[in-house]
Amino acid sequence: YADRAKLVLEATHGGRHEIVIVGKLGKGSAAAKPTAPAVIVPQQKDVQFGSVAQGITSEAIVSIRSIVDVDLSVRCRVADISSGSPASKPEESSFKVVTPSLIQLKARQSTSIVLQFTPKPGVKSRGCIVLSASSPKLPIAVAQTRIAVSGFGKAKKTSNKRLPTRIRAIKIQDGES
Repeated sequence: YADRAKLVLEATHGGRHEIVIVGKLGKGSAAAKPTAPAVIVPQQKDVQFGSVAQGITSEAIVSIRSIVDVDLSVRCRVADISSGSPASKPEESSFKVVTPSLIQLKARQSTSIVLQFTPKPGVKSRGCIVLSASSPKLPIAVAQTRIAVSGFGKAKKTSNKRLPTRIRAIKIQDGES
């Protein structure tokens, strides 16, 4: 993005200075890119699985609705931003979209997305469902909607049975103990 700004300084005694700034906005720039208009609205802004035991898979259903007058192609994926080591491959993520990755959503209609959470023991998992909507009839190429997801992997409970701390030998003599 090339951008131009004009800064005008006026002194109380009638002096005036104009400064024109021309620059290129980069990734680290403080100025925000214009945001695309929303075309999909999720029923909830986030999905919290809470604490789930190791070895258990929990599911959540998220409803989304088109708010435009055109049919949409919607791609669904999960971006995992878990604490610990971030998952670099989809199969390493604790979250999985079960719904087909490409959904055809009719104008002003709703559909559901099924999300699974299979926790890693003792790890807080965070991520987001990324919904990328497109249509040749939209004024933008792709509009994205994100839904935050989180969960925690609870370790399996160990047995509460106490192990003996001391073993005592019993000597048996002539059938008596």
